[in-house]
Amino acid sequence: MSKRPDYGIDAPRVLAMFFVLGILCPVLGIFARPFAVGEVTVDFSYAPQITGGIFLLEGVLMFVYVRLGQFRHRDGAVGIDIWSMDQSDNSRESTLRNATLEGVAQRVTVHDGDMRKMPFADRSFDATVAHFAIHNVRSREGRREAIREIVRTLNQGGQVAISDIISLDLYADELRKSDMLDVEISDLSFWTFPPARTVTARKPSQPA
Repeated sequence: MSKRPDYGIDAPRVLAMFFVLGILCPVLGIFARPFAVGEVTVDFSYAPQITGGIFLLEGVLMFVYVRLGQFRHRDGAVGIDIWSMDQSDNSRESTLRNATLEGVAQRVTVHDGDMRKMPFADRSFDATVAHFAIHNVRSREGRREAIREIVRTLNQGGQVAISDIISLDLYADELRKSDMLDVEISDLSFWTFPPARTVTARKPSQPA
């Protein structure tokens, strides 16, 4: 049994595709031959090599994030998941195993549930973090439901941070509609793959 926590690979098929195409494209470029169009010679032999280089770079960046960057986002106490297979080895058991390896098993609680209808009472938490999660809800209204659930379960004066690759403006808009304060969207961060921004906000100390 490994003694190092493993937080899985987000979209493992995408990572595999990057490396496969990164190798395949330059190979195809070997067979590309220049051809003439009138008096102009067209040479596409470099295009597959450049494309392959881009795919390989994307694959390397994603792999580095999986093995290093994810450890910057691991701290927490209570988690909720529907255990989507979009991430490798994503299960309650692997999550609890990681908590044990990190030495925080006594501080971690894992629940099965949908972020649009959380199994928690109102004002349950002082802080909430969602990292690369809410974009998995397909509909815009579903994402707004998830934001409203975050606000509902957040204690007065509590704070929220939502890191994601899309819908940041939607999250910020729903937080403002929910009377959250200090709603801000950060600059692009390259500590994640793909690079992402973070929405932060604070719930009023007293009910509105």
